Amino acid sequence: MGVVRPARLERATFWFVAKRSIQLSYGRLTRSVYRIPSHFRNPTAMRLATVRRVPPKWDWSAMHTINLTEKFSLFQEQWRPKVVARLNGQEVKLIKVQGVFPWHTHGTEDEMFLVWRGEFRVEFRDRVVRLGPGEMVVVPAGVEHRTAADEEAEVLCFEPAGVRNTGDIEDAQFTAPQGVAL
Repeated sequence: MGVVRPARLERATFWFVAKRSIQLSYGRLTRSVYRIPSHFRNPTAMRLATVRRVPPKWDWSAMHTINLTEKFSLFQEQWRPKVVARLNGQEVKLIKVQGVFPWHTHGTEDEMFLVWRGEFRVEFRDRVVRLGPGEMVVVPAGVEHRTAADEEAEVLCFEPAGVRNTGDIEDAQFTAPQGVAL
């Protein structure tokens, strides 16, 4: 957060005063009140200088219930993630899967898969993790893996926004557009 310079203070007094600011919160309105020390008082800075900050813009749509069964019913295509929520730089994606996804890695991002419906597996070079409804696995960054399901499964994926679903590879069939929301 940058320092906001009140218009009524002179440049010489501002830096000293900014270090001694008092934050007062009134619901969604925040005021920064700057008290002028007596040895800095002059006719232009005699009063308290008040600066108003605009409250953060809330995404009110994020504060409603999301029915996952309903959201999964809104699309049919497989291996095409759909974003249903965003938080802290992360995206919550819904994916319908069937068949085998190509081997890939995500260089700096972890991935979490949570099975909503069906049977799902995450294959690593040295082992296979099988998941059922309500089970999850975290794939650490840099670990080569692929996902698969013999029958159609519905999966939630949690990963940072902007991560390509195929990681370090480009695949005409499996690479999906990023940020597609329901």
